[in-house]
Amino acid sequence: MSFTGTEKITLNLQYSYTLNIYGNLDLAGGSSQCSIYYGTLAFKATSGTKTINTNGVVLEVNTIDFDGSGGTFQLSSDLEIDGATYSRIKKTNGTFDPNNHKVTFSGQSD
Repeated sequence: MSFTGTEKITLNLQYSYTLNIYGNLDLAGGSSQCSIYYGTLAFKATSGTKTINTNGVVLEVNTIDFDGSGGTFQLSSDLEIDGATYSRIKKTNGTFDPNNHKVTFSGQSD
């Protein structure tokens, strides 16, 4: 999933909804924020390495879930998460590889 030429990305997922990404995520560096209100951003993979490149874009999301039996999720830039009420990273299956990048939480953490 790739977003380019966008200043702000907003998806309003109600409490129990999930945006599943089966592949790489590449956000444009010119964007300031990617908001996924109340829902979960889930990275899915069953094999290989999937890359996550936020290019400095702050993810405003409550939950990020890495779920990939046999898959690896690798950062290719720093990851900053800002949840309105709480934020959490959950690894259900697979391997999370920060690849020498920072993971930062703003706000409260669960």
